[in-house]
Amino acid sequence: LHIVGAVGMLAVVVAVTAPVRGLRSERGAITLGAHLGNIAMRLGRKIRWDPDKEIIVGDDQAARLLARPMRSPYQV
Repeated sequence: LHIVGAVGMLAVVVAVTAPVRGLRSERGAITLGAHLGNIAMRLGRKIRWDPDKEIIVGDDQAARLLARPMRSPYQV
């Protein structure tokens, strides 16, 4: 009886197609949206995001808030 259940479950897993966008990309989009919203709120103005270049457009002050300097000894 356990083997029948396992085979049935495997058939379901194999039959399911992959989602259009994975969970990682959705989680990243949500996180990015939260960061951009926080930057706009801190500065008290709207910001423009270029999703292709992944930069804030026309606002150097907002762009600097996307990342902060890494602490020593960490480097990228």
